[in-house]
Amino acid sequence: LSGTVAAARMPAGSVLQVVSGYTSTEVNTTSASYTDTGLSCAITPSSTSSKVLIIAHQSFGKNATNTQIDANLLKGSSVVVNQWLNDDVRTADETALYLPPAALVYLDSPSTTSATTYKTQFRNAAGAGQVVCNNNNGDSRMILMEIAG
Repeated sequence: LSGTVAAARMPAGSVLQVVSGYTSTEVNTTSASYTDTGLSCAITPSSTSSKVLIIAHQSFGKNATNTQIDANLLKGSSVVVNQWLNDDVRTADETALYLPPAALVYLDSPSTTSATTYKTQFRNAAGAGQVVCNNNNGDSRMILMEIAG
């Protein structure tokens, strides 16, 4: 023995690390362009063969009829899941609609050992009224798990 121990290799599928992000800041938009929700989280994979399991949980709402919320998941500035939320609820009798929390589970292959940031964005796809993230005392959470490849 040389006095050092080689790093143990975990079997494929093992969870190597877990990080999380949180925000409760309310974000409103009337725009049809995507806006950051304020939810983001960064992870630095230990191997280029690792996968990253992303779990996101967010609350959304809208204040007008004929309003549609779309949400994307981004890695850096690139969209990795387009319209993971595509809420097309159109009510004729409610002007303030709080939706059940939206959830996303996605397995990514970042192929890097550099810090990688994931975030969510949303927009008002119908262009009427206002959409909101973290409305009515809601909050948003993201968990990133590095999985051995």
